[in-house]
Amino acid sequence: MLIDNHGRTFGYIRIGLTDQCNLRCQYCMPADGLSWIPKKELMSLEELRQILQMIKGWGIKKVRFTGGEPLVRKDFLDILSSANALNFDSLHLTTNGVLTEKYLPDLKGNGIDQINFSLDSLNPKKFESITRRDQLSTVLSSIQKALRLGFKVNVNTVLLSDTTVEECLALMKWSFNQGIHLRFIEEMPFNGQGKQPDWHWNWRRIEDMFFHHYPELVRNQKAPHATSVSFGLSNQIGSIGYIAAYSRTFCGTCNRLRLTPEGHLYHCLYSEKYYHLLLALRSGKTQDEIYQEVSEFVKGKSINGFEAEKENQNFGMSMARMGG
Repeated sequence: MLIDNHGRTFGYIRIGLTDQCNLRCQYCMPADGLSWIPKKELMSLEELRQILQMIKGWGIKKVRFTGGEPLVRKDFLDILSSANALNFDSLHLTTNGVLTEKYLPDLKGNGIDQINFSLDSLNPKKFESITRRDQLSTVLSSIQKALRLGFKVNVNTVLLSDTTVEECLALMKWSFNQGIHLRFIEEMPFNGQGKQPDWHWNWRRIEDMFFHHYPELVRNQKAPHATSVSFGLSNQIGSIGYIAAYSRTFCGTCNRLRLTPEGHLYHCLYSEKYYHLLLALRSGKTQDEIYQEVSEFVKGKSINGFEAEKENQNFGMSMARMGG
């Protein structure tokens, strides 16, 4: 098991499979994309298989595949099949939904039972403005099929300074009607452009909006290590909630690691400290040697994201390179 210097045990890892994406969301990257990571610097299929086997031995129980857009990788199903064979407690996927629909039966057959879709507006023009692509109908079709196939569907919505209450209400009504778990996310500074968010939508404002329009909301019990706070209605299946990603109200129970597409292992999203897991693997270090080094690395984790931010001068990085 991996335990940090504050007594927190790591049981969850987010694995970014690629920085490439078929959308160009304005809060994630510039309109013309990023300077993509060269293929030779990405984790290969065989290297990912070795890494998955290693982290299983570290006591990791939950794995989430993300990107960029993970389904851009042609070998994604091979990666997923390898993870499924190792019998992790749960496998999850975060996707923008553009390529997802045709893969859904294979995802179901390879252990994925929950999918997080990124969707920032139900308004076609606003969706295209945010993502710089006209793909809303494709994303909605993927979500509908996922629901029909029995996946638990979460929808993550990043709230931008120009996101209106009307857009939020449309998403909330839709989520309740569809049985979807909607989470509004505070905008973060990882946009690949070095711009700080204006933090117009913080968790307090989001919660005030919830209860103003749905005064009968009931706060759901928060699962251990959860990043989201959610609320439900007695007569509805879906839920609405928020992730205080910039406020960092959940840091005290953090149990997650983050592996970037080029094999950098982070213990905090807001820290620039990382362990170069892929380099250690390629240099011929044994699994025991790597485990010992990672054990020492996580003991340097800050108590929270604010302390980690003080040492971080790299907020120009895109979420696509950080692992979604």
